[in-house]
Amino acid sequence: MVARTSNHKLSIVVWQASDSQVGFKLLDRTLFALSGSLYDIDEVVIGVEGQSIERARELFARHFPGGKTRVVLHEVLESGGLQDCPDVSSLASGRFVALIRPGVYPYEHAYSTLVREVDRLGVPGIAGGFHIAVPEVGGDKMASRVEAAAPGAKFPGTAVFDTSHPEFARLWETWSDAGQGTAQDADGAGTFPVHAEPLFLVAGAMDVARLGPPAREASSTDGATLRADLASRRSQAQPGVDIITRTFQRPILLERALKSILDQTYENWTWVLVDGGNTAEVPALLEKYKRELRDRVTYVPFVSNQPRMRGVPINTGIRAGSNPLITLLDDDDTWAPEFLSKMVAGLVDDKPHPTVRGIVCRTTCIEETSVEDGLRKLGERPLNDDLHNVTLAKLSMVNCFCTHAFVYEREVIAEIGGYPEDYPVLEDWHFNLRFVQNFEISVLPEVLTYYHFRPSNTDTSEANSQVAEVRHHKFHEGRLINEALREDLRLGRLGLGHVLAQAATMRWLGDKQHNLNSKVKAIGEKIGKIDARTKAVKDNMAPRK
Repeated sequence: MVARTSNHKLSIVVWQASDSQVGFKLLDRTLFALSGSLYDIDEVVIGVEGQSIERARELFARHFPGGKTRVVLHEVLESGGLQDCPDVSSLASGRFVALIRPGVYPYEHAYSTLVREVDRLGVPGIAGGFHIAVPEVGGDKMASRVEAAAPGAKFPGTAVFDTSHPEFARLWETWSDAGQGTAQDADGAGTFPVHAEPLFLVAGAMDVARLGPPAREASSTDGATLRADLASRRSQAQPGVDIITRTFQRPILLERALKSILDQTYENWTWVLVDGGNTAEVPALLEKYKRELRDRVTYVPFVSNQPRMRGVPINTGIRAGSNPLITLLDDDDTWAPEFLSKMVAGLVDDKPHPTVRGIVCRTTCIEETSVEDGLRKLGERPLNDDLHNVTLAKLSMVNCFCTHAFVYEREVIAEIGGYPEDYPVLEDWHFNLRFVQNFEISVLPEVLTYYHFRPSNTDTSEANSQVAEVRHHKFHEGRLINEALREDLRLGRLGLGHVLAQAATMRWLGDKQHNLNSKVKAIGEKIGKIDARTKAVKDNMAPRK
């Protein structure tokens, strides 16, 4: 078995299922085998001929209940085989991609073996050996085809054996007339190393299972170059994400944030680093991680004529980027490795409604010591474990998600504007309110982000704004509400200002009630102590018998 990590996601491309009884019988057989894989399959991509998408979806759901494995269905207009499959890097999102045709029966250890061998050998792909089931009827003809199309020198792991299973007889009768498989098919797999152990059971000469997209240049190019090329091709099939990071003279915290980015299982991102510190430490950090970054960084040295206005560097970073999706990651926060992959999938592939233009997830708050004390973790607590949706009413009460837990479409900026450049704090709340005024935000109810804070540091560069600038937060909270309410009054309308004002009143009454409850509780505890003392005095004064 492979020590599976978040960077070992596997996609299976099944190409293609014919729109016939036999075709769906073969697809059923393959899905049944895949469901028993010892290696977790993250995604199954199926090419379906005709208009049988829903039938294929029902078949998949029968073998993969629970939704853990994702299915992607493609309608194919013309019949064909593996040779007609598009580039699998454009179909699948996993780091590892296996291409098979319906009817192939992968043994339960097939993919754990192949993934392990790809990692061990450092190659872009590997072909698995297979058993070929030869029925009694037509067996001689099939054996000769195997020898011609897949000689032992090319597939040393291939074994031919006889079986009288009626299913294989029927398959052979169906396929022999159709001429499935050619020597040209086999030649495409010749660019891969072959794992000698048979890992698949097939009922035709050319049902070759491949791990990784075709790479004919493999024999003449070194493994590191091929892996970089494959990563580039995978990323091209994914929408790009600009990661905007503001930093100011916090190199140790910044390096931790960078490692969090490099750990992402999603690969098509650009790190837009807006550096307001302008020291030699940040360029040195970029040089240190030059190989891992692979030109996926845009460095923006930054001097603002509006110091301490946090929206200015964000907008500068947005203008410096060009990808269709945007997210922020402050230099002292981190992500789970699957943050980008899950968030992009939720926004792009699983959008619940056309009005959704952004997606958020949940956050865990981590209290830690200072950099000088080693950033030791002191404790953690959920920030918003009750976050199920984002409403204007809820957002007016409290800014209910963090900036680095939010991924949204770049086109939104042109419609609602960027972050305010005259707010030293709460620039994200200002932006989020305008966002939800116009569009919906969906919620992925998983903790994928971590908000780090150091409460003992209130007057150094390591301080968090919510810890160090409580007074500023309160002032600009009131300012934001007043500005919106004045606009409503000027236009004679009921708008955001009224919603914010009502929310502020409810928050104020809630705080008053909380304080009152605390006082009542304290009085009750004092009365309890007085009663206990009174009873003790009475007991002592009572005449003894």
